[in-house]
Amino acid sequence: ILLSESDERGRIQRLEIFAGDRLRDAVVRLYERHAELSPDGAARMRAAATAHAAAALLGALGDQGGERFESALAPDIEFTEHGIVTLPSLRGADEVKRAFLAVFEVTDDIDNRTDDILGLEANVWLLRATLSGTGRASGGLFERSLLSLLVFGPDGRAVRYEVFDGDRVDAALARFDELTGRAVDAELDDVRVQLLGDPH
Repeated sequence: ILLSESDERGRIQRLEIFAGDRLRDAVVRLYERHAELSPDGAARMRAAATAHAAAALLGALGDQGGERFESALAPDIEFTEHGIVTLPSLRGADEVKRAFLAVFEVTDDIDNRTDDILGLEANVWLLRATLSGTGRASGGLFERSLLSLLVFGPDGRAVRYEVFDGDRVDAALARFDELTGRAVDAELDDVRVQLLGDPH
């Protein structure tokens, strides 16, 4: 996975390389680099806070205490799941954290692998992920493909978190368009930092 940065003439001036299984780290680094390139003041502060929240959310499953995860949530965050089997909609950081921690009560060896980027903006992402683990009661392995749509607010913390089943790409992309007000595949002339990897 290549994280490249180009100048105003489109020439690559910075390049970072990640192993093919480290997309999660590359996404976090992308947000960090965006913050580093942002002008001083409110824009940089917001971008830095967003980068911090992105790192906490993507690495949250290694934080069973939930402190890092909770720090990335806005107090009034809204959670919605779009799928065949869904959780009830949740509102507020406390409710979302409780639902998150409940996963650890019934699951061992849980992992949330980032597999692909379907859409990425400064304050919104749409990622494909695989949630896997072992059921504590049954001992059986499980794996679920999902699409994670996350919106960061003015203070950098997550204000909206929506999850779609992995095969509902069209619905997830439509929702991404709705939230960003632009087509996912539009050319982003104003974005200099890009992620280049295997186009699934």
